[in-house]
Amino acid sequence: MPKQVDHDERRREIVEALFRVAERDGLAAATYRTIAAEANVPAPQVQYYFATKADLIHGALFELGRRVVGRGMDLIGKAGPDPSPEVMLRAAVEGSHPVDDVTRQELVLFYLFFIAALSDQTVAESGLIAAQRFITTTFAEWIRTAQERGEVAPEVDPVHEARLVLFANSGIVLAALVGIHTIEDATATMDYLLSKLFDRPSMTRA
Repeated sequence: MPKQVDHDERRREIVEALFRVAERDGLAAATYRTIAAEANVPAPQVQYYFATKADLIHGALFELGRRVVGRGMDLIGKAGPDPSPEVMLRAAVEGSHPVDDVTRQELVLFYLFFIAALSDQTVAESGLIAAQRFITTTFAEWIRTAQERGEVAPEVDPVHEARLVLFANSGIVLAALVGIHTIEDATATMDYLLSKLFDRPSMTRA
């Protein structure tokens, strides 16, 4: 009896091969041929599962997002049945910080895609930009809810603050990855920013 192929597993193997090629040689080197060689499968099989480059990029970014965002969601889940907006925002930020070699690799890959979007329309249209906008909107909704609960000053603009939190975090984590400061420094600075937003003493200074 022929062995039944687990198509979801095969797709994950191909995406993992893309990740290894991109991390080692850069995203531009991740072609059907190089990914197939890395995954040890025929090149037509890669194209069978991902008919276009856009499909391949979308699949890779979906997997990265599942991992990175999933860590933040796990932290929110551990906070109890009704976490406050501040707890959710802090959990989302904490979940996007590298804590070991695996999470560091995932974030390096994310930044490779992010930078590629500057010059590659396929990457820009893959869902990367839409996902960042969705996260900004979600953060703004949490901040707005915190205002209604009296936990954030009424004069604060939720959209501006959401952008500051999301992209300050992106920039400061990137700086930690390249060695400008440590991830502990990045975490402390994000705590400082969030503590100012929620108008309470920073936990790193308490």
